[in-house]
Amino acid sequence: RSVVEGFQYVWGERTVRMLLLLAFVPVLLGLPFQQFLPVFQEDVLHVSRGWLGLMFTAAGVGSLAGSLGVAYLSTSRRAGLYQLLAGLGFGVSLVLFGLSRSFPLSLAMLALVGLASQGFFVMNNVLLMNQTEPRYYGRMMSIYMITFALMPVGVLPMGYFIDLVGAPLTQAGAGALLAVFIG
Repeated sequence: RSVVEGFQYVWGERTVRMLLLLAFVPVLLGLPFQQFLPVFQEDVLHVSRGWLGLMFTAAGVGSLAGSLGVAYLSTSRRAGLYQLLAGLGFGVSLVLFGLSRSFPLSLAMLALVGLASQGFFVMNNVLLMNQTEPRYYGRMMSIYMITFALMPVGVLPMGYFIDLVGAPLTQAGAGALLAVFIG
């Protein structure tokens, strides 16, 4: 009954529903990049396996910076604007990463991907909680976390398109779709 009430609340609150949708689509279009970093490392950037860890580290350092930045900005009255900018930055940086053939540029883009994605998701969470009635906080967080569990759903079609048209075009296309959706 409690779960049903939570979903009824989401369905009845337009702003909450939109914020959850803004969490769900970037998980499908944006986060699968992590699963395909080995493809970029080997087939696109042509660097040894030892450099793959640095690619993940660049995204992680950017994510940490994004989290810290949002901690500072989350109390601003412009939180929605910051979420929009971070979401657009997430999509654009994925496009630039996808199209990059330079390892140093790819590392920089991965840091931006991490910064923008984490900034977007944390700001989305802050806005979602600000729009949710306190008695629904636990249920809302449960529903919100379900979105991240669905990330593998985005991996399958992206893997198909990587086989069909290649990793750079697939990643750039997913990033562009993400930016358009956020916009």
